[in-house]
Amino acid sequence: MVIFTILFVLLGARSFGGEVWSSEDKKCVVRIADSIGAEQSDLNREIEISVGGRILARLKTIGYLMDVKWSASGEFVAINNRRASSGDYLWVVSLSNGQVIRKPDDPFRFRPSVFPSSSEYGPDSDVFRMFIIANRWDSDGSLLVERSFSYKNKNNTVIEHLVCEVSEGEIWVKAARVSIRQR
Repeated sequence: MVIFTILFVLLGARSFGGEVWSSEDKKCVVRIADSIGAEQSDLNREIEISVGGRILARLKTIGYLMDVKWSASGEFVAINNRRASSGDYLWVVSLSNGQVIRKPDDPFRFRPSVFPSSSEYGPDSDVFRMFIIANRWDSDGSLLVERSFSYKNKNNTVIEHLVCEVSEGEIWVKAARVSIRQR
């Protein structure tokens, strides 16, 4: 498996069928594959993160990779992982030690001055689909995330644009704004 990863780095592969991504400097690779020893299925997958040919982390997941966003500092990677039409997974991982800073089911933590304003559009129990996507890393090191909610019996989607502060071991939303899109 290490040879496979090194081969993609040396060949400069950006992605292979949406399943392998490498950083611009070709030092870091993120790939998704079937879990070792598991039946081949979108329900038995692992995201593998390697730096310099050394496997840093293996994360159990389902679905496939949509996109990978590398922080400009090279400290973190944000991974967009699609789980069919039920929504998205967002992972944020430290590239220094493989620590998972945010896993898919973690709630976002908001700074005291910022609160999730999408809740005024309907209760969480009325959400039938939620998508979370990391759009990019800002020049100040913030991760820009879009979180969209579709509610039962409503003809619009609520979109939260979140500015997240990421450091070793934690992620906080430091700013947010909401927009509404008609379906």
